[in-house]
Amino acid sequence: MVQQGAFPFASYPIVLGHEVAGVVEETGKGVDKLKPGDRVGLSALFSTCGSCRQCIAGDENLCQQWCWTGVMKDGGYQEFMLARAAYLAPLPESLDFVEAAPVMCAGMTVFSGLRHAGFQTGHKVAVIGLGGLGHFGALYAKAMGGRVAVISTSAEKKAEAQELGAERFIHAQKESVADALRSWEGGADIILATPTSLEPITAAFSGLAPDGTMVVVG
Repeated sequence: MVQQGAFPFASYPIVLGHEVAGVVEETGKGVDKLKPGDRVGLSALFSTCGSCRQCIAGDENLCQQWCWTGVMKDGGYQEFMLARAAYLAPLPESLDFVEAAPVMCAGMTVFSGLRHAGFQTGHKVAVIGLGGLGHFGALYAKAMGGRVAVISTSAEKKAEAQELGAERFIHAQKESVADALRSWEGGADIILATPTSLEPITAAFSGLAPDGTMVVVG
C-alpha cells in the first residue's frame, strides 16, 4: 500500500518493512535496558508522543503524533536501522526471527483487539478467517485460557483450526454461522473478525452472546 501511495501520511523515499526482528548493534546515551547483542523486535508503531490521553491509556495507535515503521520512518528491509528503545521488545532465544517478525504488527493488532473486547479466561472467542490475523487470534485466545471456534469458507482450514486448539469449526458455506454460534452455549462472547469484506462479518453478528463484543481487525 505504501508503494501504491495509499497512505497520504507516508514519507518518500522510504525503506519498507514494518515487521522487524533483529539484534541490537549499538545503544545510545540513556539506554540502560538494552545492550549490543540483545535479540529484539520492533513494533510497527515506530513512536508516539507518550503523554496524550490515548498513550496513557495504552491506545498509542490513536495518538495524533504516531509514526509508523516502514511508512514514515525507514523500515526493516535494510542491514542497519535506527529504533527507539521504548518500542523494542526483547525476544527469547527460542523464538526464531522469522516467527517473531509478524508478531510486531499482525500479532499486536490481534492482541489489542482481544484486549479492547474485554477478553477474560473462559471466554468463547469466534475467529472469522484463518489467515495471518486469524491464526494469531486463535493462538492467543487459546493460550490465554479462552475457548475457540473458527469460522471459514474453506473446509481445508478445519485441520489447521483443530491444531490451533479450536473446539469448533464452522463451515460458512454449508451452515448458518449465526445459528452455529448461538448453539455454542448461547453464542460467542467475542467475535474476532479478520476479513476485509462485509458479508462474513454480517453473517456472524447475531451469533454473539448477550453483551458479547465483535472486534473488526481486518
